[in-house]
Amino acid sequence: MLTLKIERDTKGLVHCHPHPDEFSDKRRRFRRSYFMGLQGRREDNDTRKCQVFDIQFTVKEFRQTVRMYNSVKPGMVINVWHAKRREIPNFAWPENQTRKRRRLIPSTVTTNPSKATEETEFPEKSTNCNEVEEAATSIPVVKDSDEKQAINIPKSTSYEKRDVDDLGLSNQTRNRTKLSHRSGFCHFIVVLLSEIAGGKGHLFSHSFHHFSLKVQMSSSRDRTLWEPISTTEPHQYDLIMNKHLEKILEDVGVYESREEAIRREEVLGRLDQIVKSWVKNVTQKKGFIKHMVEEANAKIFSFGSYRLGVHGPGTDIDTLCVGPRHVDRDYDFFVELQKLLVAEPDIEELQPITEAHVPVMKFKFKGISIDLLYAKLLLWVIPEDLDLSDDSLLQYLDPQSVLSLNGSRCTDQILKMVANIQHFRTTLRCIRFWAKRRGVYSNVSGFLGGVNLAILVARVCQMFPNAVPSMLVSKFFKVYSQWRWPNPIMLCSIKRSSGFAPSSLSVWDPRRNVRDRKHMMPIITPAYPSRNSSYNVSSSTLRVMQEEFKRGYEICKKVNEWNTTNNEWLMTLFEPLMFFEKHKNYLQIDIAARNDADLRSWKGWVESRLRLLTLKIERDTKGLLHCHPHPDEFSDKRRRFRRSYFMGLQGRREENDTKKCQVFDIQFTVKEFRQTVMMYNSVKPGMVINVWHVKRKEIPNFAWPENQTRKRSRLIPSTVTTNSSKPTDETEFPEKSTNCNEVEEAAASMLVAKDSDEKQAINIPKSTSYESKKMFVGEECEELVSPFITTQSVLPKPAIIFKFTTLGKQ
Repeated sequence: MLTLKIERDTKGLVHCHPHPDEFSDKRRRFRRSYFMGLQGRREDNDTRKCQVFDIQFTVKEFRQTVRMYNSVKPGMVINVWHAKRREIPNFAWPENQTRKRRRLIPSTVTTNPSKATEETEFPEKSTNCNEVEEAATSIPVVKDSDEKQAINIPKSTSYEKRDVDDLGLSNQTRNRTKLSHRSGFCHFIVVLLSEIAGGKGHLFSHSFHHFSLKVQMSSSRDRTLWEPISTTEPHQYDLIMNKHLEKILEDVGVYESREEAIRREEVLGRLDQIVKSWVKNVTQKKGFIKHMVEEANAKIFSFGSYRLGVHGPGTDIDTLCVGPRHVDRDYDFFVELQKLLVAEPDIEELQPITEAHVPVMKFKFKGISIDLLYAKLLLWVIPEDLDLSDDSLLQYLDPQSVLSLNGSRCTDQILKMVANIQHFRTTLRCIRFWAKRRGVYSNVSGFLGGVNLAILVARVCQMFPNAVPSMLVSKFFKVYSQWRWPNPIMLCSIKRSSGFAPSSLSVWDPRRNVRDRKHMMPIITPAYPSRNSSYNVSSSTLRVMQEEFKRGYEICKKVNEWNTTNNEWLMTLFEPLMFFEKHKNYLQIDIAARNDADLRSWKGWVESRLRLLTLKIERDTKGLLHCHPHPDEFSDKRRRFRRSYFMGLQGRREENDTKKCQVFDIQFTVKEFRQTVMMYNSVKPGMVINVWHVKRKEIPNFAWPENQTRKRSRLIPSTVTTNSSKPTDETEFPEKSTNCNEVEEAAASMLVAKDSDEKQAINIPKSTSYESKKMFVGEECEELVSPFITTQSVLPKPAIIFKFTTLGKQ
């Protein structure tokens, strides 16, 4: 079973060779040992010098399985550890087989205790877990650093020490980290079954690594898990650069004014009064006694950027309303409370989103955007001094309430886990500003959101607790440009269960959950139940973020190497992304509705589905067509109820592909995406979506940045009717049409000529009435609405075929 579990969790890259015999040491009568050889296998495209396999959870799962023995008694112990060939005990080595003399390990060595030598006496019996752990910590081992292949059973699932040579470690710390992460390192596991240890035979001559099932788990695991990598104090140059960084942040306006800060406090205070009045009214309507009505209470908690203290001017406030058990979400919150909010003269643009993963009510209060969540606790009265960090509050809650509470609980835990909160806040402000300028700040688009960046920055602050923000920014790009995803980022160990909280809550666990194994960039929330906050990330968006991490690291490295204090070099880090110059091919997704209210609802739904288009394209092109979604929306002032989104497309060639031209047909991909979007339960007449392919020169003027110059494109007369489908900026859309022929004629008049010398092209086969190089998606609606072409019947949908004749950066 252990063999099967290892093969499963390493995806067949670690081959197991179990020895069929047992081994015994004459000096220890009641002990038996078993050995299993381990051999790593390299993938075809893997060029790394060292292979690292983490089977910590595999061994733990095996231990739990063995402990299910019904007749277990005190003294029955099973232990698993990793051993090198030279560490195989003598009693397991064949008498007629010579072995290299191995280095004796002095009993005084106490660094990283994990593997016992033959001279070490193991406790034969122990019924006290503390005694077992104390005995384990006294068993030392020294690992050789010249081994080429390594099997790691690390102390944690955090791999931030992977590239230790570049992280500013002391010599002693660097050597210790190299031993444990390059040449393998023994992990002790405490179990209560039979004692097992040993090994034998020619198996040792051809296997690089061995499992010996032996003694106990080190009690220092949690104590050393999150130790800093470096505690180096900042130098004078770092302090100067830190002042320059703070000056840049002030100049670009990431700090809000005092007037806006006061207005935010007033808004939160007024909102708290509204929800308290709302709960009392609901309690009275449901027939509770007068005493219960007087005691009825609700409380507002803030979380996200406002709670972290890194919000800027114009940013929204994430708030959580905590209510008692008799106030439900579906009617009391989304109906009764909504009526009170609508009656407030200072509240506008109220939009309830009941179908979201976490139901939310969005509105503007005195010009400040508010996202209001609701959590129903199993308390009859909500106290004013309620502590949301208490895990017992999660017991028997509905999933939506658990998710709503997780945001506030996670924010509080992050603040508790950083040494210097002010340095953390300044660094996070800088990274948030960088992410927005470089187009990687959008959780809904598959990039990083506020909580993702907060956890990433907090982890760097844990690694370098004495660093100032200028140092932390440089370390941020250094660490994450070298990080080997999908190794997770965690601020603390994952709790499988917590106190009175139910153990049935879903916790991020790639061993048991197939969906968790597919996550590309796990960033784990620190509060129970731990979840992956970046599940939206796809392979395409991860690739974009890795490029941006590397770019940031190169800039910071040049600044540090040149010891320059010139702000211009530092400002290059925050240069805006030239999105429409990065690629040659784009998808343009246009949506429209009849009024503002419908547009807000429709826009929120479409934005939540856009990442599915990225995933579907990756799936149907087998990862050869990368998508780069732009996180922002674009609007044309001439068309009030219309919004546009853009997605860059980049082809990638397979290694054995010698064809000059790559062809990608995503006709059915776009059709499937459209069908998914139209499953919106609240769809109304007038809500339409259209998808087009556009070249760089065809990007509409309203989407092009004002401060960015573009090449003058050739103007196309309106009489051109050759092979096109996408309207130019000057083309007016037909407002209504009830005749399919009129629709087709209107579509044929919206034409853009294509340049014949274009190296990359999109071909659409001549299978329908649309003989065009681009895609037009019609909409099936009973009533035909503006501003897009729609019919009562299904318009023909030609295929989109991408031909890439040049690869590389567009």
